[in-house]
Amino acid sequence: MKTIIRNTTLILAFCAFSSCEYRAEYEFTVLDKETKRPLDSVLVTIRLYSGGAERTAYRKTGYTNTLGVMEKSQMIGTGLGTSRSEHRISFEKVGYKTKTEENLLQGTILLER
Repeated sequence: MKTIIRNTTLILAFCAFSSCEYRAEYEFTVLDKETKRPLDSVLVTIRLYSGGAERTAYRKTGYTNTLGVMEKSQMIGTGLGTSRSEHRISFEKVGYKTKTEENLLQGTILLER
């Protein structure tokens, strides 16, 4: 009986530490660099990379609203042997230069023409 309890405890402990998740919260306000006015309909693409490869299951896209704001959140799984994840977020709008930020989860983005 002691062996069963010990083995069950070890299995549960291994599972708890080898498969974890964290919540990534993204919140951006996109403004025109010159006028400082909010830009709506900016395409925001969030990509997650681990070990140099994109983890496509975590790719998210969305558009800014009339206040220039885009918010998203997602659970990201991690585990033993998973290298540190990198977030690459790109901001695209017709008539503006595309801008890409790395490991920035929140903030104000200034797009220029």
